[in-house]
Amino acid sequence: MKLNLLVASINWLTAETIKSPDIFHNTFEQIVAELKGAFKIGCASLITAYVLKNSTSVWGYTIGDARVGKLSGDDIAWLTNVHTGANPLGEIFTDEMKNEAQRHLLTRSLNMQRPFNPDYYKIDVSDIESLVIASDGFWADLS
Repeated sequence: MKLNLLVASINWLTAETIKSPDIFHNTFEQIVAELKGAFKIGCASLITAYVLKNSTSVWGYTIGDARVGKLSGDDIAWLTNVHTGANPLGEIFTDEMKNEAQRHLLTRSLNMQRPFNPDYYKIDVSDIESLVIASDGFWADLS
């Protein structure tokens, strides 16, 4: 039952009716509400990304230990922030923070018992640029 709910929600999110960030946001809020009804406990980092056909913009949400960045040669420029104990006030995450023990504590997440409060992002991407989407601390090994 729970897996069917998640699959149905994802199919709903990828339907042709999602044509703007506002519709995407409202639809995603409904999915989160359904998930909270199905799963009473738990938390997770989350990244969503949405691209309209023939668009150069990518938009979505991040929450927890998850990031979106642009790949340029061998370097990644991280464009979104993480929500961890190493930067509890939302300050920009630095390389020095990667080694702090508090980095593994989530200050914001997709939490079944708390309000959903992700960061919204919009990134313009050219045909020759690549995005990197990484979660659960994997991004730290890429930096």
